Amino acid sequence: MLLKDIRDYQILFLGLFLVLGIGTRDWTLRPELIGVVIATCLATQWILSSLTGKEQVANLRSALITSLGLSLLLRADHWTTMAIAAASAIASKFLFKFGRHLQNSNI
Repeated sequence: MLLKDIRDYQILFLGLFLVLGIGTRDWTLRPELIGVVIATCLATQWILSSLTGKEQVANLRSALITSLGLSLLLRADHWTTMAIAAASAIASKFLFKFGRHLQNSNI
């Protein structure tokens, strides 16, 4: 098996989709804003995981998936908007729980 976790394939696909969209479809994405989203998601996940004692590696994969999704879907002109959106997306996983994370449960 090439990649151990199914989320690795999701990260690979989202990353390739983002790169191809920027390179071939002339999407109006600014690389510095993508960097802000990725850095904010990873930092927020790391901080909140450290405070709650959660496993770091698996959670960082989840944060990377979230950041790539936000990079594909959200358009903003200012880095603070992207940083707030990224921090809110990650923090919501810690705030809205029903047993397991709400978005990971089978309700």
